[in-house]
Amino acid sequence: MARAPKRWRWALEYLLLTAVLALVRCLPERWWRGLGRGLGAFVNRRLGFRRPVVTDNMRRGFPELGVGEIDALCDSFYENLGETMLEFFAMSGWDKDEILARVDHEALAPIHELHRQGRGAILVTGHYGNWELLGAAASAAGIPMSVVARTQSNPWVDGLQNRIRERSGMRVIKADASVREVIRAVRRGEFVAMLPDVNAGDDGVFVDFLGRPASTPRGVAYFAWKLRCPLVTAFLECDGDGTHTIRPGTVLEPDPDQDEETAVRDLTQALIDSLGTQIRARPELYFWVHRRWKTRPPEKRGGPSPVEEGR
Repeated sequence: MARAPKRWRWALEYLLLTAVLALVRCLPERWWRGLGRGLGAFVNRRLGFRRPVVTDNMRRGFPELGVGEIDALCDSFYENLGETMLEFFAMSGWDKDEILARVDHEALAPIHELHRQGRGAILVTGHYGNWELLGAAASAAGIPMSVVARTQSNPWVDGLQNRIRERSGMRVIKADASVREVIRAVRRGEFVAMLPDVNAGDDGVFVDFLGRPASTPRGVAYFAWKLRCPLVTAFLECDGDGTHTIRPGTVLEPDPDQDEETAVRDLTQALIDSLGTQIRARPELYFWVHRRWKTRPPEKRGGPSPVEEGR
């Protein structure tokens, strides 16, 4: 059982988020979007939450940008992040028709074709734009969708997030118990959404991400290779007026002649390349808060620290 101070903190976090959700549901859209951008700017300029990590990531991802350009990009990122967070809460009140009215989903054609063939697949996106709305749009368009979600440390907040996902038509698969569930879902002809752009520590496969080696989870590519199922990449990009466009990436079919190690490395690199293309086009939409390059390749350990290397 959680200690009392932790339970109080969990309760306060949950009450704060439920209050924000209720506020968003009551306000006109242009008001809560403005509020979200304002909150993002406040967190950035007044609280400085994770700003050193964000700016360091941006410098390493875009070494050609100057200090002023990085600052401007950082400002845009936080404002977009605040708006996206409130948009996630607003999703809880949208039905399928409203979701489809907000998302240009023509790029889902390859997924519809796979579904028509009765084939399950893994839908791969990244922490880019409103990735939660991407899964909701696919579900609203008639695609049976499950999402692999990490369990949050606060169980009440975790439950709140998952209820919003489920109301939007997605089934939640817990990441800590995902292997069998993912296999069953794909074999049933369903689509499972996964986000591989997180640091995987020493257990990951190192692939190039924005010009630097990054430890990346092996699971997404491994599932595709093991199940002989396609990997479909797609990304949701906001259009600036409350609507969104799905940007198609690619459909990858595992090569049955490749061994596991080669297949996992090649597929993972292809997935991360697809994400990198989107980030270079709209870097303010990426979730720069993760310490994506935290784990260094074995051959580079013992040299300059990651921060020094990024300067």
